[in-house]
Amino acid sequence: MLVGTIWEVGVEYEINIDEESVLFEAEWLTRQELADRIKRKIESQDFSISAAGGALEYLQHALANAQLFQVKLVPSDSDRLNRHAERAGIAPGAFLRQALQAYLAAQPPLEEPSAEPAKVEAEAQAEPDAKAMVTTITTEPVQPGEEGEAVELTARKIESVEAVAVPAPVTETDPLGSSWFNKR
Repeated sequence: MLVGTIWEVGVEYEINIDEESVLFEAEWLTRQELADRIKRKIESQDFSISAAGGALEYLQHALANAQLFQVKLVPSDSDRLNRHAERAGIAPGAFLRQALQAYLAAQPPLEEPSAEPAKVEAEAQAEPDAKAMVTTITTEPVQPGEEGEAVELTARKIESVEAVAVPAPVTETDPLGSSWFNKR
């Protein structure tokens, strides 16, 4: 007997919070549409409703636990937000949510709060280099004409390099010896 909710076993659905719908079987369905689909299946003696029920439960849970945040903008920023959202073809709230999600995704993971803060602080003082410095890179869209200057970000290599190639020193016979690189 399987006990638990569907998202606990790793199944996640895409949710549109503005429309209060879930992407299920390649269709965006509201709570009522999912409930009607389940009802029709039961009435036709088709009891394979677990997937639809799971999607409905997932949507219900997501909407019930969604938190509302309020943002105040000056008129010029509000107009700019509305123009960008209109160009993207989405509501301003959805545009803000996507921008916030992108920003949060670019942030380093936060450490989990410790049950023993005094012990953690004592360890940090004993080993001052124990906490690594985290570098955050903020990205922005490429403006027209800047495509050639864009730098693709890749994952940092974590394996060690066994050998390092060192260039040969500049000698008198080097063709650069007579150029402005020569610092004698």
